[in-house]
Amino acid sequence: MNQKRVIKIAAIFLLVFVCVNSAFVWALQDVSAETISVSRNGYDIKLNNLEKAANGFFIVTTVARCNSDLELDLLRAYPERPISQTFIHKIYDRNGLLAALFYDTISGLCSEHENYAQITGMSGYFTGVMAQYFSSSSSFNGSTGYSTVYFSGMPLATFTYVIHKNGTISLE
Repeated sequence: MNQKRVIKIAAIFLLVFVCVNSAFVWALQDVSAETISVSRNGYDIKLNNLEKAANGFFIVTTVARCNSDLELDLLRAYPERPISQTFIHKIYDRNGLLAALFYDTISGLCSEHENYAQITGMSGYFTGVMAQYFSSSSSFNGSTGYSTVYFSGMPLATFTYVIHKNGTISLE
């Protein structure tokens, strides 16, 4: 009787493992055109929003936060509104290990009524295991801004941001 019970429990664990593994593989199949597959410890990993950088580094970008139409700013009498957006750039080394995170915040003003948008400020910082080896510089003019990331003083990647008249900030 105990042997049948052990077999049932083993079958249940096997069934649960197969279901979870199938769901994980199915979830990974829904990816965009900018995807890379990496095999790590026998598992396939897919990374979206991927940019290949210099020296074998890869960067994956996500949008962390977008602030527009802040409560206090809705009471203004003039048609322009402030907007800011933070982008997180995950920087991986050639072995697929996370080297650093680069948080880049872009601030600006936009007005659909007056038909203009401009960047008013950019700031960025690094966190992570190798953050001390990374640095950045930024510049902006009008509605376009640039952030260049350096690794040990050598240029690694340049990100171009554009603020649009409708209040969105995009990574070009």
